[in-house]
Amino acid sequence: MGTEQREEARKKRRRRTDKHKAWRQEAIAYWSTRVCESDIGCDWNEADIRCWRCGCMRECQKCHIIPRSLGGLDFTPNLIPLCAMCHDEMPNVLDASAIWLWIKSDHGVMHDTYWVMRGMKESGLTLKQVARIKPRKLNQTLSRAGFHFGQNAGGIRLTTATLAWVFSTAWKESMTKKQILNATEARDGD
Repeated sequence: MGTEQREEARKKRRRRTDKHKAWRQEAIAYWSTRVCESDIGCDWNEADIRCWRCGCMRECQKCHIIPRSLGGLDFTPNLIPLCAMCHDEMPNVLDASAIWLWIKSDHGVMHDTYWVMRGMKESGLTLKQVARIKPRKLNQTLSRAGFHFGQNAGGIRLTTATLAWVFSTAWKESMTKKQILNATEARDGD
């Protein structure tokens, strides 16, 4: 590839990046006056670098609130940035309020923790129980788990189901049978 071709490729990438930044800034300007910051997974001052649902700092996609397949248009009031994993879970419906209800009812609270917390919740363990698992036991259990090489959503990652298995397996393996029975009884009594 010659010097001119490399320079043209750089310019093309720069234009694409600038275009990406432009729609996000427009979405922030539009939605920050209409949606309460506490209803999404990030602060408005970081909404250009975080997913608006999970709050993770990931590459985000231009998501249509009303999907294009259902007639949704490619303009600011119909766009929000979501990571690939959240985008894949997003409701595909003609009701824009359903998207905001979905985000409000299940969004990240602390940055970059949403998927781990979701795996913990899926494991059935409480935060107190997970905190009692020794880090060494978590690492040992994690060494028996693999990464998912996602088709469309999020690239290489630990899935929430894998995280749930790691938490529940580490918990079971770190407790005696009597401790597990007592913990289960205590949890079911709550």
